[in-house]
Amino acid sequence: MNSDDRQEQRRAADLELDQFMEIYCHMLVRYRQELTRPIEEAYEFFGSMEAQIDAFSLLGRTSLIVIRGARPCVASNDVTQQIHQTPPATLPTHE
Repeated sequence: MNSDDRQEQRRAADLELDQFMEIYCHMLVRYRQELTRPIEEAYEFFGSMEAQIDAFSLLGRTSLIVIRGARPCVASNDVTQQIHQTPPATLPTHE
């Protein structure tokens, strides 16, 4: 083999490698897109759910303000602890 034949073989091998790498890179990009699509859809879903929950909670606060007059009634931690610590009332029994 002479040097021209070797150079031609190297060029052919380089072209094949370039084609392979291009196809492989394209395949990896598509694979990444397929893997990230469900995650992106989940983010969109949770974002819309969060927006709906925020809208409902704002509507709830607004109705409390209208019902109470000036500001919403919020129980402090002390009040909620007292509610949870208070034993339930018992009804008198008739014997």
